[in-house]
Amino acid sequence: MQMIKLKTKNDKNGNPRRVFILLQGEQIIQAWDQGCSGHHAVPEQYRQMAYDAPAFITTPGQYREILKHYRKG
Repeated sequence: MQMIKLKTKNDKNGNPRRVFILLQGEQIIQAWDQGCSGHHAVPEQYRQMAYDAPAFITTPGQYREILKHYRKG
């Protein structure tokens, strides 16, 4: 498994729009909205992976779609 981080422009209120994505191969297993929590948005067992995750730019639409389909809890 590996973790990546996708980020896009902040929302109209200035809140960050970043998502941590847990992958197994090329399949998304789960996603966590970073919000203002930073790496603490990810469960402790995956936190180091989130801290080390490479970050990629995405679109606001893709950010919303990933959270819609893969966010748990």
